[in-house]
Amino acid sequence: MKMMNESRPSPQRVPRPVAAPLTVSPAVLALSDELRSWETPAACELAIEHFWAEHPRTPVLETTDPVRAFAEGQYTVTFLWQDAEAEEMLLVVNGMLDELDLGASLMRRVPGSDVWQVSYRMGGDWRASYAFHRRLPGAAWPWAGLHAGDPRLGERLEAGLLDPRNPQTGLLRSGAPVSVVALPDAPPERWGARLGAVAHEAVTAEDAEATVRTVSGPDGRRMWIREPLQWEVEAEEIGSDAAQPGPPEPTTSRALPIVILLDGRIWAQVQGAAAIVADLEADGSMRPCLLVMVDEATDAEDPDSDGALESEWIAKRLIPWLHEHYRVSAFPSETIIAGQGDGGYAALRAALEHPEAIGGVLSQSATVWGRRLPAPDLSRIHQLHAYIEVGTRLHELRGANDRLASELARLGCDAHFIEVNGGADYACWRIGLAEGLRTLVGPAE
Repeated sequence: MKMMNESRPSPQRVPRPVAAPLTVSPAVLALSDELRSWETPAACELAIEHFWAEHPRTPVLETTDPVRAFAEGQYTVTFLWQDAEAEEMLLVVNGMLDELDLGASLMRRVPGSDVWQVSYRMGGDWRASYAFHRRLPGAAWPWAGLHAGDPRLGERLEAGLLDPRNPQTGLLRSGAPVSVVALPDAPPERWGARLGAVAHEAVTAEDAEATVRTVSGPDGRRMWIREPLQWEVEAEEIGSDAAQPGPPEPTTSRALPIVILLDGRIWAQVQGAAAIVADLEADGSMRPCLLVMVDEATDAEDPDSDGALESEWIAKRLIPWLHEHYRVSAFPSETIIAGQGDGGYAALRAALEHPEAIGGVLSQSATVWGRRLPAPDLSRIHQLHAYIEVGTRLHELRGANDRLASELARLGCDAHFIEVNGGADYACWRIGLAEGLRTLVGPAE
């Protein structure tokens, strides 16, 4: 079968085509000048105290030309850390760090002080999670000996220290907290935001808790399924049990669209997808749906299949099973699959390989660069609705996702391509998930 993308099965890390946009902070320059003008340690300490009093919250946002910043959305974003003991400080910002050149993300100490700093020039719609790492004299970094592309390197880099002067936080895949920077024009987190930094409480909060159930699906695969409360009440009123097997009823208002969300454990137990969907339904932004969060496969998949076995399981095992056990729509157009990163690639593959079962796909920063996707069924491609989002900071993925969306649109797919000023980051993905579901599922009638 002809493939739509490059045929390399495993992309290699490549250097960033453009270096991170480092710049100089006017506030830090002023502090440096002031420290040089004082001769006593006490005076320097007073200058540093005054600096923190003027900048109590970090990162510090500055612009030397407010009119230009408004027009072009450009800000100087300065990350700060105070530490008299550290030998080196490393700032890890999602989408900005280059694993092939970690030295480019080292912070600089302001001369004559214990203040470490680094500044970037960023657009006003930027959002990213970030963390700090400190190396003491004589110690090694915790990732010593690991090379770029090793998953353990990424995990150790992202799990650093929180910014003590920034109350805005999110959660990593592991559930550990991480600091988040969101510039003034960044898309707001309108749905699920009430949980703030403890998004993992979504499955135990308000209406979400009552309707999320851990289920053993086909072949014993673990899943978390959320049913909308209103739909359950309607089912009870007519004396039926929504969780019992029954034929789909596409002509009744109780036949729900299906949203299949890959990496289900992360979304169910950490990132609060149930709360996001509950908020979308509550304000009418999205029709009630059956949210199915699917755990990763426990069996080692044939590496040569590159996701084909997972695609087959979703279409031939999972979706029929859902139709047997829940009152869901029989129309493929009302079955949507969503994923991020490798999950985004898996979602795209399932939708392209099985248009008879899946009519909508939400892909966020899919790892399509250097990987193969099957050519779509041209007789059905016009029935597919695709929401393809990618972070502009992902130089390896941005162009590949753009080309994929353009090719799908050329073939007749209803393809939406969205660029987000960020990286492969749950701080961005949570917002994009809500926007994508609003688009693909549609508002309440």
